[in-house]
Amino acid sequence: ISLNEANLNGEQKMLVETTLKRVRRKIGTQPVAFYLLPALFTLSQLQHLYELILNAPVDKRNFRKRVCEMNYIQQTELIDKTSSKRGAHLYSFNAELFRKSRIIFKL
Repeated sequence: ISLNEANLNGEQKMLVETTLKRVRRKIGTQPVAFYLLPALFTLSQLQHLYELILNAPVDKRNFRKRVCEMNYIQQTELIDKTSSKRGAHLYSFNAELFRKSRIIFKL
């Protein structure tokens, strides 16, 4: 559902728009996306969240390449098989490594 289709009054719509602007400004320098995901997530879930926040498609190969460069996004041994038989690896966000890292997430 888009913001225009949502059944919001003027004040609610303004609040959502302001929040989205703030999140869009911070998403490349702060780990806001990881606080909107479950503790264990797939790369598809992370990519979909970025696309929703940025309101733009993200190239899958480039996105995954950049994720692999981030030492604070760690692949677990767990597999999520809810969306396919093959399954997808689950990842976690390590806040401590993020604080120590100088790498930010830029698309």
